[in-house]
Parts: sequence; C-alpha cells; structure tokens
Amino acid sequence: MSTINEAKFRTRHGAIVAMGSGLLLTAVALIALAIDQTTVHSIAHHVRALYAPYGLHPAPTGLYDYLYATQAIGILLWLTTIWVVGRQKRWARVVATTVFVLATGIVLLNLSVSEYGTRIFPTVWGILGLLPCLAGLAAVVLLWTPGRAKDGP
Repeated sequence: MSTINEAKFRTRHGAIVAMGSGLLLTAVALIALAIDQTTVHSIAHHVRALYAPYGLHPAPTGLYDYLYATQAIGILLWLTTIWVVGRQKRWARVVATTVFVLATGIVLLNLSVSEYGTRIFPTVWGILGLLPCLAGLAAVVLLWTPGRAKDGP
C-alpha cells in the first residue's frame, strides 16, 4: 500500500471510529430514554413542573415520542453514513457533513426551544443529544482533513 493510500485509510478509519462512537452514544441515549420513561420520569416531572402553574396537565408522551423518533433516525443515519464512508463513495464527505449539520441543528433547537420562559426539554436531554454530535464533528473534521503521509520508512 502506498504512503498516500495508507494516510487515506487511516483518515477514513478514524472517521469510521468516530462515527461508531456517535452511534454508540446515540444508542446509549435511546436506552437512557427508555429507562427514564419507565422508572425515573425526569421528562414527565419536567412537563408537570412547566405547565402546572398555568393549570395545564399535558401528557409527556409527545416529548418521549419525539425523542424516540429522533434517536431512531439518528441510529439509521449513523449506520448509513458509516456504510457510505466505508464504501469510499465520492459523496461520503458531503453526506457526513449534511447529517452533522442537520443533527446539530435539531439538538440546538431542542436545547433552546421554550414555552412560558422555560425550556421544553430538560437540559440533560439536550446534552445527551449533543454528545453524538461531537463525535460527528470529529468524523467530519477527519473526512475533510487531507491525509498526511508518513515521514520516512
């Protein structure tokens, strides 16, 4: 394998490892969401605290469903992006960057959207959503950074 091909392989391999980390973090967030819904109820408590002063008592199922859907879509996007990068598709960098930008935008929206002056999602869930985006950032940086050839033999 030539030095340039080795550098490209290391860069692609590093990006796939970063994306695998993002996939793992997304799966952990999905499991944490299921645990929260069945035992901890932090989102349910947050919804009650947010709306009770206004005489409203909405069910937290909408927030749970939204988070389940975004996590499931995130897992599918991680798997697709890992496949695209692993197959060395010419458009892999564009796909990875697009997915990163869209996912990060959704997470930042989740962190900032509020009602009655209070965030709709608890901060911990916004941070849990942001962690896979950091892995995505690492992957995108690796994909867009030209591979460096080794110096010497």
